[in-house]
Amino acid sequence: MGRGKVQLKRIEDKISRQVTFSKRKSGLMKKANELAVLCDVEVALLIFSDRGRLYEFCSAESLEEILERYRIHVAEEAAVRKRAEEEKLDVGDRNDKQSQELQLFPKSITNHGIENLADCPDLQTSANPLQMIQRHLDAQNMEQKNITELTQLETELDAILSEIRFRKTQLMMEAVKAVDEETLLSLASTSSSV
Repeated sequence: MGRGKVQLKRIEDKISRQVTFSKRKSGLMKKANELAVLCDVEVALLIFSDRGRLYEFCSAESLEEILERYRIHVAEEAAVRKRAEEEKLDVGDRNDKQSQELQLFPKSITNHGIENLADCPDLQTSANPLQMIQRHLDAQNMEQKNITELTQLETELDAILSEIRFRKTQLMMEAVKAVDEETLLSLASTSSSV
């Protein structure tokens, strides 16, 4: 005989609610430990009972380390989102500026892209983050770093990688939009000539 389906609603009986809380809390902590061991990940679990008592589980050396990583991650994600929103607002302004630049420098652009990278300083600087990371790593001896320093370096690299991925996605979307516009223009000119 199997278990019946549990209705997810507040348990009215105080004693039953406390027993369920105790059993499920233990099960949740066991699952958190299993996840940490099996997958070699850092897990932090905080539970506050209805009486305000704190129960915690941490797979790392200290809960503060995980919470600090979380704070840094949240701050970086917020910064990336803020930059994305700002860039969305600036897209109209940039499109106007780009069309003016295209009128000034028509020889640097072909139907397939850019002929000469020297004409586009934005593309020249795209390698700078990678060069910056490489110089940073070359200047430091990884074997001499402790876990805190390596964790900080990892966090910095994650932030840089997030920015690179965002910019890459943005450029790809712009390229797709440009190709779509060219296709529509060519279809329009083909249909008007027929």
